[in-house]
Amino acid sequence: MPQNAPSAANRAGFPHEWTSVYANARHNAAFPVSHDAPAWLRQGVGWNYAEARAWPLSDKLPFGDKVYGEREALPVQTQFMGNALGVTAVDGVIYAESDDMFAYALNARTGQLIWRASPLQNNLMGDPVVAGNSVYLSAGSVSFNFAHVIKYAKTGKTSRGEDESFNGVVSLNKNTGKFQWLFLTQGEAMPTPAYAYGALFVSTGAGNVFAIDASNGRKIWETHVGGIANMSDPVVYKGRVYLSMSVVPYVYCLDAKTGKVLWKQTIKGAVNTGMGDVAPVVDNGIVVQDTVADKRVHDGHKTVDTIIEAMSAKTGKILWKANMGRGPLPPRLQGRHADDP
Repeated sequence: MPQNAPSAANRAGFPHEWTSVYANARHNAAFPVSHDAPAWLRQGVGWNYAEARAWPLSDKLPFGDKVYGEREALPVQTQFMGNALGVTAVDGVIYAESDDMFAYALNARTGQLIWRASPLQNNLMGDPVVAGNSVYLSAGSVSFNFAHVIKYAKTGKTSRGEDESFNGVVSLNKNTGKFQWLFLTQGEAMPTPAYAYGALFVSTGAGNVFAIDASNGRKIWETHVGGIANMSDPVVYKGRVYLSMSVVPYVYCLDAKTGKVLWKQTIKGAVNTGMGDVAPVVDNGIVVQDTVADKRVHDGHKTVDTIIEAMSAKTGKILWKANMGRGPLPPRLQGRHADDP
């Protein structure tokens, strides 16, 4: 038993797996706690854990302000330190990924470190997926450098995430953090994979969607849909894979067995990068997607609407649409990366 691992009693009451971003296709990470679960779980517990490159709140200026300048240092800090998404709670352990390139397993009751790993030396911006004896992480950065611009000018094609980085999906032993296998991708693989049917489904900054054998990391199928995957994570529902992409913004439905595109749908007026950070939610035969849309200048300021749209999970037909109101265009590297590239 690894040091600081939870006892059998403290594993009780937790989910035994975590198959998608925010736990499931509904993106509802709440789980019921029975009356006979440990008292600390029923009543709550408090602790904090400083990650490898934690930046104290008492430091008024962002990391690297003397090198980058305060304005540039702020987005650098948000992208390369901290946690982009929430944590995973399985069998008394809290698993977390961090922009600082480390993944952590912590005792849920005490906050003590069980293991720490940095398997890819790239940003980990997802929500760890746990199934069986494995934890699955996906890696990739927001990098889009001048070389990518030149490549696009010459070929009309490029990808998000530096090609020289270790982009992809990695499998670790959930108890020890020991490396098990690696699946490399062209372009970043920031989105959290979805686990179902013994496979992992992941989208990338090169516009590709993969199904990977979860036991050994071998490719099952690959489909190029185009666009760029930012933080919009695939979900699996009744034999189909749903995901959204940026540039050009579309929601896609693929057959989980073959990777065949069954339908695609967009939201009218969606800002080019507006869907890329927003994962679709699927339940009860309905896909729900939101985006910023209809960018306009109002009183000298750039503004956007926030649109929510529901689609048939079977056909992609639009069922209803709601406009949540107009507001300021979110800055780059904040909100939903809404400004056009």
